[in-house]
Amino acid sequence: MADRVLRVLVVDDDRDIINQVHAFLKGPTFEIVVAEQVIEAVSTFEELKPELVLLDIGLPGPSGFVGLRKIRSLAESEKRDVCIIMLTGRSAREDVTTALAYGATDYLVKPFNRAALLGKIQRHFPRAVQ
Repeated sequence: MADRVLRVLVVDDDRDIINQVHAFLKGPTFEIVVAEQVIEAVSTFEELKPELVLLDIGLPGPSGFVGLRKIRSLAESEKRDVCIIMLTGRSAREDVTTALAYGATDYLVKPFNRAALLGKIQRHFPRAVQ
């Protein structure tokens, strides 16, 4: 992974979070694409085939849980691996449990710092974070 770019789909409607993720993942290792709603996220996922999705739960329109199920289903139908990390302000146990049951790979609660985000990514893509 160190010799190629990791494509990351960030699904969030908060411009500050999007900018923070851009700042934290700045550099040649990551290519970041953004969607602000589930419908846009699913379309972008189908078209660009990212390896990593950072997905908020509280989105306008369908929730991130709906997006999670759709993206996981698409990935399974295409027989390809995707890491979906929920990046959300919702920290209730039932939200974490639901996300994992619907196919989330990991869960990170906002606010977050660079080390926490990179730690989650490194857990699933050890060679992407040096």
